[in-house]
Amino acid sequence: MIDGDNYIIGFSLSNTIESLQFRTFFEGVLGGDWIPALLPIGSTDNTSVFTILSKKPQWICPVYCIGEGDGELELIANSLNELIRLRIALLENDNDCSIDELYRKYTPDAYLNNIEQQGVYSKNGVRNIYRIDDRQSLPKEWFE
Repeated sequence: MIDGDNYIIGFSLSNTIESLQFRTFFEGVLGGDWIPALLPIGSTDNTSVFTILSKKPQWICPVYCIGEGDGELELIANSLNELIRLRIALLENDNDCSIDELYRKYTPDAYLNNIEQQGVYSKNGVRNIYRIDDRQSLPKEWFE
C-alpha cells in the first residue's frame, strides 16, 4: 500500500465490474492517449495506480502510478509482491528506518522523489518514468 508522502496506496478495486468501470473512466479521461496495456488497480484522491497487462504469461507485472494532471507514468514497483514486501517491512520497522531506506531496499528501481535517479532511469538502469503523451518512448508491447 503506497500513497503520497507516506507512499501508501489503497487498492480499492474489489471486483471485476468495478475494475472495468474504473478502466472505462480512464479511457474516457485519457482519450487518444489511452494505453491498452494499462489495467487500473487502485487510486487515491489524486493518484491512479496501474499494472501492465501482457499477452505473454509472466510472474512479474510492473506497477505504475500517474498523478492527476501529471502526464507521467512512474514505476512504483516491479511487481505487487515488491509492494507487499515493502508494506510488511514498513509495519515491522515502525519508524526504525526511514521510508526512503526501505523503499530503496525493497523496490530499488522505483521512481521515488528523484532518489538516486539518472534522468528517466533508476540507478540500476531501469526506465522508470514514461510520458504518457510520448508514444515513441513507450514500450511497443503496450500497444499490441
